[in-house]
Parts: sequence; C-alpha cells; structure tokens
Amino acid sequence: MSGIAPLGGGFIPPSDLNQYRSNGSVDAPRRLDSPADRDEDTIELSPTARRLALLDRVMHDLPVREDLISRVRAEIASGRYESSEKIDRVIDEVWEDLQGV
Repeated sequence: MSGIAPLGGGFIPPSDLNQYRSNGSVDAPRRLDSPADRDEDTIELSPTARRLALLDRVMHDLPVREDLISRVRAEIASGRYESSEKIDRVIDEVWEDLQGV
C-alpha cells in the first residue's frame, strides 16, 4: 500500500470500468460539498499573468512584415544598416524617453 494519502474530495475509483472515458477521466458521482457544486466559478490572474496573456494576444495578432525583415537583414549583412543618422535618431529618442518628453 502506498504511503501517499489521497487528495481531498474523497474520490473512490469506480468499480465499473464502463465509467471510464476514453481520455482516462471518470464519470463518478461528486460529493455535494465539492467546489464543483458551487453556483459559479471564479479565477484570479496575477498582474503578470494578465500582462503575459495580453502580450500573447498582441504577438499573435501582429502581421509579420517579411519584406522589411529581409531588407534589414540584407543591410546588416552588407554593413549598410548602421548610419550616423540612424544612431543620432536613436540617441535622441532614448534621451526623450529618459526625460519623459
């Protein structure tokens, strides 16, 4: 006999194997005091989980601009991507972000 105590809910495996579904779950009677008998279920997500869910939705909804990706990769490979104008623009944008402009 196992030294592991059963989890709450008092589940007893069915003696009739016909109660088992094809996915391995069981059609067994529930206890009346089980959480599944409540009128409504709720779920609480942490702020991090909400942000991850939003990020996942955004990432899957954004179109991928393959033409832009190919062009930038070619410019990087040829050494034409970095220019003093681009670097200056990035520095200005970062500075504005830091200043809260």
